[in-house]
Amino acid sequence: MNLSERTKEMDIELEFSEETVEKISSAGFDPIYGARPLRRAIQSQIEDKLSEKMLEGEIKSGEKYSCNIKENEFVFEKAQ
Repeated sequence: MNLSERTKEMDIELEFSEETVEKISSAGFDPIYGARPLRRAIQSQIEDKLSEKMLEGEIKSGEKYSCNIKENEFVFEKAQ
């Protein structure tokens, strides 16, 4: 199950800024292995942080959030 399916199952809507997509794409690309490391990059840089925020109660079911870059870090903000 991918990230989109898991968040949908938890009734969490998640959007990604263009800057976020570019950053995770470049972090997950390797000239030798191609895009295969992308899954690990998404897991370590986005999914793990998302899980922490859910456990801390900052991200809740039934809400919409956007993933952005601030101070070179991925952040989740409640979408308007």
